[in-house]
Amino acid sequence: MAGGHLTRPRIVPIRVPWQVSPSTPFLQLRIEESGRPTTVHLVAHFGLVHRQQAGRSGFTFLAKEVLVSDEMLGAIKNREQDEAQPEIDETDSAPFRDINVIFNQGLWAKMSPSYSGESVIDRSRYDWTELGRWSIVEADMEEQIRSFQSEWLRTGVCPDPYVYEVRESQWATEIGAANFTHYLVLGHDVTIDVLAKGFTWKTRKVLHGW
Repeated sequence: MAGGHLTRPRIVPIRVPWQVSPSTPFLQLRIEESGRPTTVHLVAHFGLVHRQQAGRSGFTFLAKEVLVSDEMLGAIKNREQDEAQPEIDETDSAPFRDINVIFNQGLWAKMSPSYSGESVIDRSRYDWTELGRWSIVEADMEEQIRSFQSEWLRTGVCPDPYVYEVRESQWATEIGAANFTHYLVLGHDVTIDVLAKGFTWKTRKVLHGW
């Protein structure tokens, strides 16, 4: 506590080359008592791959809208039944992929509905300083998008993947799990919180035609 105010949990983006697609409502949380790891299924946008394919600097990475066909929807919703995954061609330049984020010892997890019609999360509850300029929409949005692209291309890491560590987590402290890492995933209409000992991710399917 400082100055009579509780310290807000700090949002720190994880280091991955993709971004949760903000316009596709396919976020899924799988928790099992059987001992299998807690898994979040999502559609990820590999904007860096798409930019290399496009070969131009004007591509927009932020909040790209995707028109989802019934065939696409069926393919994603049936992914739980598709246990035998084909070998993935990592050179495939399609920008969207169905991926699993696998949380090691993810013993606590929860899914919450959107905070409001304008924002999936109550941003005032957190400290977004670690995201720097990506935490707000600037007046010159076109220049901000170009800078976002440039940073993504330069580092190979998405500046704002919509998946974060929550440092100084009140939830972890309250339930006596301060030695676990609190992860937060922002979807289209829901958020997912997981307490775990780390994570990995893997591609399940390359989504062509998106």
